[in-house]
Amino acid sequence: MATARDSFGTVLQVDVSGTFTSVGNLTSVGFLDASYEDIDTTTMDTTGGKAFLPSALYDGGTISCTVLYDPDDSRHEALKTSFDARTTESWKIQLSDTTDTITFSGYVKSMSGTAEVDGALSMSFSIKVTGGVTITDS
Repeated sequence: MATARDSFGTVLQVDVSGTFTSVGNLTSVGFLDASYEDIDTTTMDTTGGKAFLPSALYDGGTISCTVLYDPDDSRHEALKTSFDARTTESWKIQLSDTTDTITFSGYVKSMSGTAEVDGALSMSFSIKVTGGVTITDS
């Protein structure tokens, strides 16, 4: 039987001047959205229709995140600065209360804020992974 792990305590961090710094007020973070492209090898005489081969082209995917937005939080302002500059940075996801980590390089690709009548200010953003992803198990 599989063991479920609690995600409470998961942390998203970005490398700021050589030190990983947590992005505050994180409410959700997605990960492992990587894929390989397919090469269509279909010909007019392909048996059974379509045929595909895996390509060497790797897409690291996109990491989707949401925070409770605080305009006075310098870490949230740093996300906007990174977005404006289109800077590739080192990122780390620390999974719950373990030493399991997911590290990758990427840039802030999109940002979107939300203000609702009966809710907290929130900001969603995505990080486009620009290379490989390393998973370290404890």
